[in-house]
Amino acid sequence: VHGTRQFVRDPGVAFVADTEASLALASRASSRLLRGEDERLVLNQELYLPSHGPYAASGVTVRVLNYLCFMNSKAAWRLDKMLPKGFSPVAVHLSYHARKAERMAAVARRFSSAGTGDPKALQALPAADGANSGGRDPFRACGMDKKKPTDVEGMRARGNSDAAELVAWLSADGAQFTWSGVKQVVFQTDGSVVTPWGGGQWGPIEAADGKSTGLVWADFVGAHHVIAKQGDDSDVLTSIRCSDGDLVLVRRIGAA
Repeated sequence: VHGTRQFVRDPGVAFVADTEASLALASRASSRLLRGEDERLVLNQELYLPSHGPYAASGVTVRVLNYLCFMNSKAAWRLDKMLPKGFSPVAVHLSYHARKAERMAAVARRFSSAGTGDPKALQALPAADGANSGGRDPFRACGMDKKKPTDVEGMRARGNSDAAELVAWLSADGAQFTWSGVKQVVFQTDGSVVTPWGGGQWGPIEAADGKSTGLVWADFVGAHHVIAKQGDDSDVLTSIRCSDGDLVLVRRIGAA
């Protein structure tokens, strides 16, 4: 769950040892699933709900498999460019994204046997669903020219109306954002950004020819981020931290 200290286990990939505690969990979970309850809710409640009153927890012990060997699709796209050459995971669970058939085909091309996969196979699809990528590569944008957001009219005069609109939308009077669910981030018109972790700078990213990339940069607490809006009518953006590829959601929450 983005932006909280809570988490859930995904029931799509699991190894269950044959213990009495596992049998108790399976018995309880199967009874609830036969009644039509949601499988993710059932699994996580049976794993983590502590004993209380007449209720006794199953007592299972949870261990996490190596997240590189047993990936979900979020990790596959987020960490793609940092994986060692020839690396192939044991399994990739497409639990994070829609358009699963298309992404499954990309995963198969990327991690084909004997290390002969196409290293660019995942790059044709955006890291987050709904991304209007238009061929943009946020990682490539990490090294592009950073501009200040103060010259909106100048952007329009250079033909970068999309950048001007994005800058105006981010820095609109009273606009506030959550960053990975944490309140509150404010993009100031003078090029400063206010975050819960400290102040920084932000602005649009321009290509070498001066044209807009449709992306925004934000630097704070020593980290450089590239931000992309997820569709013209969306209040959601994605941010990639250039140092390690960490991907988070940035949401507009309106005025104070």
